[in-house]
Order: sequence, then C-alpha cells, then structure tokens
Amino acid sequence: MFSSESQLSRVCRAFCARGRLTELWTEAGPTVLARDLAERGGGPLSSGQRLLLLVAWSLWSACSHVTVGEAFYNLDSTSLTMLGKLMIAGGQGGGDAIEAWLVEAEKVIQRRKPGRA
Repeated sequence: MFSSESQLSRVCRAFCARGRLTELWTEAGPTVLARDLAERGGGPLSSGQRLLLLVAWSLWSACSHVTVGEAFYNLDSTSLTMLGKLMIAGGQGGGDAIEAWLVEAEKVIQRRKPGRA
C-alpha cells in the first residue's frame, strides 16, 4: 500500500501535524515520546490529539490502537475526512494516490485555524 517506510512516516506525521503534534514524528518514524504516549493510550493529550496520535500509531504498527467507531464518532470533520481520503487512496493502489493525499493533507494542515487541533 505505502511505497516506502518514508511515505508511511510522512502520512503518520501528517496526522500528528493535524493535532499540532509534529514533534512526535520524524521522517524516520515515531519519537521516543510518541512511543511512550502511544503505550499510555495518549497520556495527557486532549481527546482530539490522542485520537490523531493513535491513528498514526495504528498505521505505523499495523495494529489497532483506535477503533473505527471511536475515530468516526470523535474525530473532527477535517481529521475524519483526512482519514477517509487516505483509505480511498490506499484502495486505489497506494503509492501515487497516497502521494496525492499527502499534498492535499499538507494544504489542509496549513489552512487550519490557529488554536484548533
């Protein structure tokens, strides 16, 4: 589905960036803090940040750390749209479609309103 581990890392970083958590993910993967927070179910993060980190962690580890229902009912509309479009891109063969998703996700993240995760 993903063309490389680097692409997967960029996708995870996009979800973290949506929650203003860019420091938790690098081009090489999750930071020690991200691993710690994921192990603690998000720890002290807000509910929105927690969900975005756990979505990223679920993609990275290929294990469910957040349910579809939890994401569906609790993510804000922009984050839920990001996740849905990523799933569509994956269904369209991955690689190139995910690159297009990354371009769009970066634009969405740049347009977000200050102070909202």
